[in-house]
Amino acid sequence: MIRRAKGTGRVYKENGVFLLQYTTRDHKRKAMVLKGAFGQKITEERKAQVAAREFLDREHRLKEIETRQEYLEVVRMCWNKRMCWNKNAIPLL
Repeated sequence: MIRRAKGTGRVYKENGVFLLQYTTRDHKRKAMVLKGAFGQKITEERKAQVAAREFLDREHRLKEIETRQEYLEVVRMCWNKRMCWNKNAIPLL
């Protein structure tokens, strides 16, 4: 088994198919069957690693977008309340 970087889940084989075990955005552990572009279950380790990387990259991008969106909502609320004059209130980008 190849050692993966922290936060990138774990790919393992069970009953002839590869699964990805990862932690969700709300810190729950999930396992899913890795599938190819046409929905077929992946049975080769190299393809499983690629599919896992692509899935987790999408998950990380979604998390970044949500974090950015939450930050912008806080900035907008601050601006509406005219609290933005205080430089220490919210760090601006």
